[in-house]
Amino acid sequence: EFTSDMTGLIPGITYYVRAYATNSWGTGYGEVKSFTMQDQPCPGTPTVQDVDNIVYNTVKIGQQCWMKENLRVRHYADGTELTALIPNNTPATESTYGLLYDWNTVMHGTGSSGSNPSYVQGICPNGWHVPSQAEWEQLRDYLREQTVYRCNGNADYIAKSLVSKNAWANYNSGCCVGWEMNSNNTTGFSAMPAGWAENNGTSYRDFGSGTKFWSAPNSFRTQLWYSDAGFNFTTENTGNYYSVRCVKNDY
Repeated sequence: EFTSDMTGLIPGITYYVRAYATNSWGTGYGEVKSFTMQDQPCPGTPTVQDVDNIVYNTVKIGQQCWMKENLRVRHYADGTELTALIPNNTPATESTYGLLYDWNTVMHGTGSSGSNPSYVQGICPNGWHVPSQAEWEQLRDYLREQTVYRCNGNADYIAKSLVSKNAWANYNSGCCVGWEMNSNNTTGFSAMPAGWAENNGTSYRDFGSGTKFWSAPNSFRTQLWYSDAGFNFTTENTGNYYSVRCVKNDY
């Protein structure tokens, strides 16, 4: 009997291993075993609870601790009620896809911040904050540096590593989010295609096709799209309603 430690294993990747022994007669191999590494919750903070007693799982990616699920709170941490929309205006989606918020609601009267970390609590639970654009870029840059998160070796093709293995529209083109979805979500970030809303909820768009996340800087948002392989940033109308992920303070 012997023990062998393996290090540097990446969440979401399936590994195949077998033991072997070599002597003067040659090499003999044992049975092939396989296992898939699970994504890792943030050490010391596997979950976080908001003011409405909703519990969210967390995931550690690089040096950041993210919520693994979209926010679906209906009150600020101080108890004040806030306005939210349900994705696709379909109540059954809330528990899986979270809720949609406009930028002013997300910020809760706090000024725009481009710092890393932003420390804008806004709509987030105590001890957590709305990510700045710089924090989204830190996530993107970390994924680009790790070859295991690239599709076909291209550092720009990292969207698949961030999105769930199901629920996205199919797209028959290599490295796009909707292509071969069983290879998605190697980070454990588990982004869902919640779509978005505009005009105070009179128009719901792109449910099943894409998702957009707010950032603390004024009108910036991050997008993942079923027919795209990239992780994109742009400015947007602050009156639209998008999803929110929070980041842990001082992690």
